[in-house]
Amino acid sequence: MLRFPEVLYYPHIEDYILLCGRGLEREFMKRNVLLGLFIISLFLGSMNFVTVQAESVSIEPQSMLMAKYCTITNPENGAVVSGFVTITVSASSLPKISIDGVTVASAYSYVWDTTGYADGTHTIKAKSRGASDTNVVTVSNGGTINTPPTVIITSPANGATVSGTTTVTVSVSDEDTIVPDIYIDGAYVATAYSYSWDTTAYADGSHSVYAEATDTGGLTGDDTNTVTVDNGGGQGWSKDTLPNMMPWWNDVIDVEKTSYTGAGTVVVIIDTGLVEIWEDYFPTENILTEYCRSYTQELGLDNVPYDRDTEGHGSAVTGTIIGYRLDSTTDYWINGVAEDAKIVMLRCVYWIGGGVTETTMLNNWANCINYARTLHSGALSSYNMVVSMSLGYDNTNTALTSAIANAENEGIVVSTSAGNDGPSPNTTAYPANLVDCTSVAAAGYVGLTGAYGLTGIWTEIPENDFSDVFVSDFSSRGKVDVTGIGENLVLPYYGGYYYISGTSFSCPQTSGVFALMFEAFGSQSVAWLEGHLQATAVDLGYDSTIQGAGFIQADGATG
Repeated sequence: MLRFPEVLYYPHIEDYILLCGRGLEREFMKRNVLLGLFIISLFLGSMNFVTVQAESVSIEPQSMLMAKYCTITNPENGAVVSGFVTITVSASSLPKISIDGVTVASAYSYVWDTTGYADGTHTIKAKSRGASDTNVVTVSNGGTINTPPTVIITSPANGATVSGTTTVTVSVSDEDTIVPDIYIDGAYVATAYSYSWDTTAYADGSHSVYAEATDTGGLTGDDTNTVTVDNGGGQGWSKDTLPNMMPWWNDVIDVEKTSYTGAGTVVVIIDTGLVEIWEDYFPTENILTEYCRSYTQELGLDNVPYDRDTEGHGSAVTGTIIGYRLDSTTDYWINGVAEDAKIVMLRCVYWIGGGVTETTMLNNWANCINYARTLHSGALSSYNMVVSMSLGYDNTNTALTSAIANAENEGIVVSTSAGNDGPSPNTTAYPANLVDCTSVAAAGYVGLTGAYGLTGIWTEIPENDFSDVFVSDFSSRGKVDVTGIGENLVLPYYGGYYYISGTSFSCPQTSGVFALMFEAFGSQSVAWLEGHLQATAVDLGYDSTIQGAGFIQADGATG
């Protein structure tokens, strides 16, 4: 059973927070959208928070499922169709069927009356939980064939460097007269053939310019150019000038009681990658971009670079370790565990199916670790190293087991998620189940399991009182070494900020504490570091198969 990423979201959430963000209309969001193999339930977005009624929330354990599938079996891709056509879908769960972007049914089959559509190409899409498929067909009922508009961004050119106010120009060729919509970094800015873009309002660095136009037949053409903004202003924001807020999940492990910041340690995150707007979340100096990689792209499995992730899991993990900028009416810096640690992001293979076998996936995880070992002994030899793996699977193989054992022998800590298959016993996933990994369970805090709004993020936790800390029911049982906070954190994701739960986040919190320990004690054996972390953990009163040695404490671990 594939459990990547090891993340759990609320299965039952109703009305929570009113959104008001860049380019967003105010609306109540009710989300229960499956991304990859995990469910997103609540969007906090780039927002202003306002008062709203909240319904109580119950957490239900959910197992990460085997790789999902969704295939359009009729009509075939490239087919020519006419009259009434039955669209059929084979899927692991009930799919939604859409035609040209409009949902027409939630069913395994749908009778499509093509006479209601212009002759020409049309797109059929089926989407089920964690999987989707798209076929393009040609409707031919004897009418005039419609073709999609041709959209070209004529300025600025792809790869250009821009500054000040620059003019975005777009040309559209089509049978209809169409004015394109223009977007900057995914946010709508204008419906026009030209737009004066004030780049000084954007951070220096890479930005996307996108234009699209849809004709009367429902066909869309688009174009994207990537440009570099350079106004000599750096990133455009600094955590040092923002209100610094200690989130409750780091307060409860006493991050504020230690003077260490993780300087001198690099954390290699093996995950989904960073979202495109990661520079809005994280200081650029923390991310060692020259060493980041996308194995999915290198292996030809997709065309997603390490910094174009559209899921968000890797960004949430990163924010847990180093903190993040929260973009609202007043921007805040949400303190991380190890704010001066460096990050190397490795986008790994995290699914089975579509030509990816169990061996392919596990070998890729091993390759990620071996690449980290190469950096540790070479280009990044001046740093101590932690590998953070918020992923899990039912099995391991020789390549993965050996890579982790070798990493430990070389002084690299491998911190892993225990899994989200609790409360059943013996459910710890691999690689957490390996002796050479630190397996981390997830805990929550009484009173902070539902919606708590903006100011609730920095709820002050009573000192030395752990009576309200509990091990989450979803947290896997079995081989567990320590426990960290993993329930109901607010973290940056794809498209905004989310309440989010899972051992995927107790794991990087622990990775951050290891970075603090390296700064405090210098290079030590992995056995010594894990032993000291366990010796200073707080016993919550659970069996060791549930909590391990106990609940981690940053001040104790560095003292």
